[in-house]
Amino acid sequence: MRLSAVTLAACVTLTLVAACSDDISPTDNYNTTGPMSATIGGAPWTANSATALGTSNLIVLNGTRLTTPNYTLSFTLNNVATAGVYPLGVNVMMIGGTVTASSPTLGGWGTPLTGTAGEINITTLTATRIAGSFSFTAAPLTGGSTSNLSVTSGTFDVPFAGTLPVLAANAGSKISATIGTTPFAAGTAAVLVTTGSSPAVSIAANNIERNLSILLSGVSAVGTYPLTATPNRTIQISGSPGNALATWGSQFTGGSGSVTITSFMASRVVGTFTGTLAPIGGGATGNLTITGSFDMGRP
Repeated sequence: MRLSAVTLAACVTLTLVAACSDDISPTDNYNTTGPMSATIGGAPWTANSATALGTSNLIVLNGTRLTTPNYTLSFTLNNVATAGVYPLGVNVMMIGGTVTASSPTLGGWGTPLTGTAGEINITTLTATRIAGSFSFTAAPLTGGSTSNLSVTSGTFDVPFAGTLPVLAANAGSKISATIGTTPFAAGTAAVLVTTGSSPAVSIAANNIERNLSILLSGVSAVGTYPLTATPNRTIQISGSPGNALATWGSQFTGGSGSVTITSFMASRVVGTFTGTLAPIGGGATGNLTITGSFDMGRP
């Protein structure tokens, strides 16, 4: 059974709606401040004020400087509940977050959904404090900004208000791979599991350059499943650096591989994959190797 892109897109939409339902209340205590600093565009920056607020599945961390260099940094972290290193440049369905940077005189920037726009290393996360470091590269969004903004050597140690996130078992997803010799990290991803007489697992992941899809027909349990044309168990890649149309797939002559599901639960599907993908069209040439892993929260 091949799950259509429309079906999977509907799943993504529903998941996004659910994930965004727990908005921050304007009555929350968000008035405490703490130190935050970074190097922005090669120049030192120190916030006049920095604040952090948590809800059940969201952490918002802001730092603002009112005088030159007058940048505001705003972090939105989704599905983060413990100390650890998390990617920046992923959407609300993933484990990690995004950052916007803005200046009233220079414009605005945001981390693109590359999955690898940067990272935040949270070393302390308690009911009263959040601390750590960060670095990222943001793309221009508004105003006079025309080039990427590099933010390095960031640190923060900020009082924490609101509530510590308490995550559901299916909160957040992550998927990464090596395609050829190039690392791939998803900026957005979703899984759709079909049960009943025609079980199937379908995973779709992408960043701004590539799309990855995994389809496993007739699968509803842990195990290692060879990639085959019949039943329809395939891995497909579309897009490559400089060519958005290039497409490769395991289901064509020269293609091979397998997907191993190590955990199949009502809340999550976890596993690994490896394959050799044959060129399909769009200017794709030569076989493409892929290895990777996934940890997907089921909607």
